Amino acid sequence: MALKIINTQDWTLDEIQPYSRDLTAAMRRLCDKYPDDLTVGLLMEGIVKGQNQLWLILDEEGSFKAFVTTEIFISEITGKQRLHLCDLGGEGGVFLADLVTELEKFAKKKGIAEIQAMGRFGWQKQLAKHGYRPIVYRYSKELTQ
Repeated sequence: MALKIINTQDWTLDEIQPYSRDLTAAMRRLCDKYPDDLTVGLLMEGIVKGQNQLWLILDEEGSFKAFVTTEIFISEITGKQRLHLCDLGGEGGVFLADLVTELEKFAKKKGIAEIQAMGRFGWQKQLAKHGYRPIVYRYSKELTQ
C-alpha cells in the first residue's frame, strides 16, 4: 500500500473536515493508551495554536490512515532548531517510519538541523534504516503506596 504524508498547517477547516471523524478516533485511541499524558483537547490545542504541525497519512485513494504531530523546537542555549516528532496515531504501525523522509524534506526547507523522535523500542529497527539512532533511554517505575 502506497502511503503519503501531508502537512495540514496551511489547510482550512473545510479541507480537514473530511478526515475529522477518523482523525478524532485515532486521537482518542492514542489518548486511551496514554491517559496520564494526552487528551484530544491537548492535542488539538497545540495544533490550533500553531505550536504543533498536524500531518495526515493517507493511502493511495486518499483515505485517512494515521496522523503525526510535530513541533519545531529551538534550543534556548544554542539556537539550534530541531523537529520533534511528538505523536503518532492510527493504522500502519512501524512501517509508517518510512514516511520520515518527507518530514526530513520539510525540516530541511525550514533550516532545521535535526529530527528527534521518542517512541517504543519497536521503532528502533525501522528508524535505523533511515539513519536514526537512540541517544537516550527513558526508564520508568510505577510507585505504589
